[in-house]
Amino acid sequence: MICKPDRKVIYSSCQWSAIQEEGQLNAMVAEKVTVVASKRIETTA
Repeated sequence: MICKPDRKVIYSSCQWSAIQEEGQLNAMVAEKVTVVASKRIETTA
């Protein structure tokens, strides 16, 4: 689920597509996760 100020976006039946990681040793790491969803529902908040 992604919450935005004026709406919510709900994804279902998701599968991992890719995971990437970037960072230095002994430092914080940034991760990028890509998923594929078979259904998307958008509702007002």
